[in-house]
Amino acid sequence: MKKYLLLFFFCACFLFSSCSKTESQQQISTPKQETAIATTSSSSEHDIYAAILNSSLGPITYYNQNDIRWYQHLYGGEDPLSIYGCGPTTLACLVSSFVNPQMTPDKMADWAAENGFWASKNGSYHTIIPEGLSSFGFQVTSITNPSKQTILSSLNSNHILVALMGKGHFTEEGHFILILGTTKNGKLHIADVNNYDNTKKTWNIKTIVKELKMTASAGGPLWEVSLPKPTK
Repeated sequence: MKKYLLLFFFCACFLFSSCSKTESQQQISTPKQETAIATTSSSSEHDIYAAILNSSLGPITYYNQNDIRWYQHLYGGEDPLSIYGCGPTTLACLVSSFVNPQMTPDKMADWAAENGFWASKNGSYHTIIPEGLSSFGFQVTSITNPSKQTILSSLNSNHILVALMGKGHFTEEGHFILILGTTKNGKLHIADVNNYDNTKKTWNIKTIVKELKMTASAGGPLWEVSLPKPTK
């Protein structure tokens, strides 16, 4: 009888320890990997971003291409929005704020691809800014020789700017940002659709001018944007 009791006790202990081990293994999750390659992301996690930013044109809805709601959406049916979607996401911030509140980055990416602005494995053609925004009624003026003076003049005249940045704080290759306004001490408020931490900072104008991608086409690297004219 003692032998049976000892055998039962041994089997029970083995079963309990095996279950505990399995449970602890299930609680260990594999760390998420970052997906963005063109610019640095503020987090390896994909969150829901909800923010309204002040600008020279008025309040602007902030979208982030790494948002869990659309980061896996395929731009042109091929390229993840989290990696290649700064162009349509930047447009979505403006269009949803002043023209169509329903125009989210995934919908804008579909529109951009349908209208010839998607560049396979390269994001967007630079024409997405002047031609894309003009399609929604915005008035867009190219600034091909940007300076501190031209940036401040535009912002102080109730415009905002779209900037194509080159290698530096924002990107290794090319990345669109919005320049929204100035602080009292002359620094810039921006919107970086790939990095919310960059958006929360204020930036020295010299840094922005220095890192502009001067080889931009389509009238870049800086475009002045005005609100659509009211329809009669």
